[in-house]
Amino acid sequence: TIRTQNYLAITTFDIKDRYVVDALIRRDGSSLFGENNRWATYYRVSGAWRVTEDMKVPGLEEWRLRASYGTAGLRPGYDNQYEILAVTSTGFDKLGLGNPNLKPAQASELERGTNFDLTGGRVSFEYTYAKKNSKDQILLVDLPALTGFRLGQWQNAGSLQAHTHEITLAARLINTPTTGLTLNVVGDRTRQRITEWDLPERLYGFQQMPAAFFLGKDRDLGVLYGNHWIRDVNELYADPAKAAASGPGQAW
Repeated sequence: TIRTQNYLAITTFDIKDRYVVDALIRRDGSSLFGENNRWATYYRVSGAWRVTEDMKVPGLEEWRLRASYGTAGLRPGYDNQYEILAVTSTGFDKLGLGNPNLKPAQASELERGTNFDLTGGRVSFEYTYAKKNSKDQILLVDLPALTGFRLGQWQNAGSLQAHTHEITLAARLINTPTTGLTLNVVGDRTRQRITEWDLPERLYGFQQMPAAFFLGKDRDLGVLYGNHWIRDVNELYADPAKAAASGPGQAW
């Protein structure tokens, strides 16, 4: 059973059809959070200015400048805060040390952008830049093991920063009361870097894939390390142990 309680307040102001202000505050409580951190607060503030309502720009039907800043959270997994003791054929295997201080990971994002609609509304252009910081990542950290046990703990560790540019171009080819056809071209570029990492650098993988992704401070997220497709038998000899075994009757 998972229990949550959420309180939120939201308001939007539209001032003279020119300025728009939007604000939200949210208070979240969850049984998935550690016992000592059951509640978290998030918020959002956004604003927009319809420039063409204050000044006329030849060829533009609508021009809008906008900005927004907000925070959000990522809840831990169901068993992340609890002590885990697994029963095996050879006895007990302690897999997880409980963490009553476990918090949700928190992301904060600043977004800025602009929108253009040309006269007649048949062509529109949109550009957005976003900078996102994610802290208190929820990671399984290896701990010194007790005799005969494997031991780890879910902790809040590590921060990630991302920069995104996105452009959208839309053309309304058909726009009648009964038929509409719009073509969109969208392009985006995202770069992510690990900005805080107090743990030992390591490789990790998902499910059955090999541990090929590198985690370490000031490294790009998603960089692959340690795996290479062998295309020629001679490439195997980059491994000194295999090079020493080369020759007649080699095992490689």
